[in-house]
Amino acid sequence: MSRQHQSEASPAKLDDREALLRRMLRARGLDEGDSSAGIGPITPVREGEAVASFAQERLWFFDQLQPGGVVYNVPLAFRLVGEVDVQALAGALSGVVARHAVLRTVFPAVDGRPVPRVLPVGGVPVVVAEVPDWPAAVREATEFSRAPFNLVSGPLVRATLFRISPTACLFVTVVHHIAFDGWSLGMFMREITTLYEQILAGDPVVSTPARSIGDSGREADAS
Repeated sequence: MSRQHQSEASPAKLDDREALLRRMLRARGLDEGDSSAGIGPITPVREGEAVASFAQERLWFFDQLQPGGVVYNVPLAFRLVGEVDVQALAGALSGVVARHAVLRTVFPAVDGRPVPRVLPVGGVPVVVAEVPDWPAAVREATEFSRAPFNLVSGPLVRATLFRISPTACLFVTVVHHIAFDGWSLGMFMREITTLYEQILAGDPVVSTPARSIGDSGREADAS
């Protein structure tokens, strides 16, 4: 299981880097003095776009300031009762990620600023971890949710199925907040449930969503 990254830079270098990034944040109107403050809604990324939103740029700078941080990891846990088709579950998760470009977006730096780049559609693996009981599943899931993301190379979505028995599982998906906000939670859960049921039933899966993850937050922010 991955452990949180620890920087090997000297205190002096860390201080210099922090001062530089604070100046960059202030110059862009992004520094509110508290990196734990609310970030605001995430703007959905469309295919072909190359402009980070205010919220995404701010999160990217915080990641540069504190590499390996996990405070902006967003864990989603599903307690599953009954037999789970792991292949169908992975297909459902892959389908959601394929439908929403923001979940496939990484943020390499160009001239010191993040430029969104949408990765090609591909499968999202669901790792299966056998655990003896629910407390062990929760412990393992907590550790799993605390592994850092790489915003430059991605992926920014990962998932593990912690299996206690053939009919009792804890499914945990972790997404970085740069691609996901509170407004997206309901849509994500509905879509993965719907796609899973469609795959099990052999029904055709609609590849283009009526709305994108981030739309609700953007509309609320504009209202």
